[in-house]
Amino acid sequence: MATNMQMLMFAEAATAGGATLTIDGTAGGQFSGTNTGTVTLTTTKANDVIVLMFYAEHSGGAAQTISSVTSPHLTWAKRKGYSWTYTAAGPVPSTHEIWWAPASAALSSEVITITMTGTIDDAAYQVFGVNGCSNISSPWDTNASLPSANADTGATSFNTSLTVSGVSTDNPGMIIGSWGSWRSIVVTLPPGTTAVRAPQQNGGGSQFAYIQAFYETISSPASGLSFTTSNTSASWSVIIDALH
Repeated sequence: MATNMQMLMFAEAATAGGATLTIDGTAGGQFSGTNTGTVTLTTTKANDVIVLMFYAEHSGGAAQTISSVTSPHLTWAKRKGYSWTYTAAGPVPSTHEIWWAPASAALSSEVITITMTGTIDDAAYQVFGVNGCSNISSPWDTNASLPSANADTGATSFNTSLTVSGVSTDNPGMIIGSWGSWRSIVVTLPPGTTAVRAPQQNGGGSQFAYIQAFYETISSPASGLSFTTSNTSASWSVIIDALH
């Protein structure tokens, strides 16, 4: 759980290069029974970092990952890929990923296409812009603890909480994260964080895909933070990262 010191840091506004980091435009999407899908994003400011948080489960098939993310005005790169398998039944292999792109100009209905290595059962994802980074071509915090991820694989029974611990940053900025699950669940976000948008659910196929991105600003470098989510009905994964 968040310490008092962590909560005090979270309560302050983050500054990087004299600018406050803010969310600029959000969108969400999903697909089922195929290997590709799209989402359309509009932003209002120049010099954003565009972040895609993605979750997919592959019930009844082999594990798959994203092979590419493309859009007309952006060049995308993979930041983190985290694969895990729910083992109590199924099994259900899953992928939880972060992709990103610098956007020097505001986006108007930018159609972002996600292509996977193969057909999956369900995918859900959220995309958003972050404005105020000191260098949009190199926006990620350089601390060795980042990005960090963890999963409750449900090997014997569901846990009620899941923690990503030992998160540190080398800079003030914005901590971002997301949780993803193969079932429709209600997840309590880590204390001090704010949802980017409502959870994105895909109820098609034999299982589900469900994701929600969240964020928190920090005004100074952080050390040894923990981020705990909780739910009572399914296994899930969490990814934590930071921009500056």
